Amino acid sequence: MPEPQTHLARVIKNEPNRPLTEDDFTRILAEEPHLAQRVAAARAAAAAEAAVVKATVDTVLRRFDFVTGRAGYGPAKCYRDVGGVYHYAVLAMLAGDPTVYENKLLLWMRTIIQALAFPEGSIAFTYALLRKEASKQLPAAAAQLLDPYLALAEKILPAESVLT
Repeated sequence: MPEPQTHLARVIKNEPNRPLTEDDFTRILAEEPHLAQRVAAARAAAAAEAAVVKATVDTVLRRFDFVTGRAGYGPAKCYRDVGGVYHYAVLAMLAGDPTVYENKLLLWMRTIIQALAFPEGSIAFTYALLRKEASKQLPAAAAQLLDPYLALAEKILPAESVLT
């Protein structure tokens, strides 16, 4: 299979878990100037990632017990997982394509979530709160572009939505 032609496609295919850098944004803009609005939104989202994820997870951990009886699922994994969902949502928004995000992360993660005994309503609460925090902390244009991708996590991940 041939190597993807654009820098963005290569990042998504080969290195989707690494943080986006200023060099990435510069290269993406040089190759695909029509993505300027999405690149600006992704820059803002990447800059706010730590604060959005921290605010979300700190609130979730105060509200729900994610440690007891969950095979070592504690705060570090919660930050990792919420951060991963946010990061993949940013990549999907930048590309304007939710399919990699859905297929590589959300559907896989939903299966894992179903196997663990999370407190009732906690997953839905977490990803609704992630959307709310992103909306609060990002510039309006960036939040508007990112929101549909975060909404996918809120729709797909809660175990309640697939077990009923």
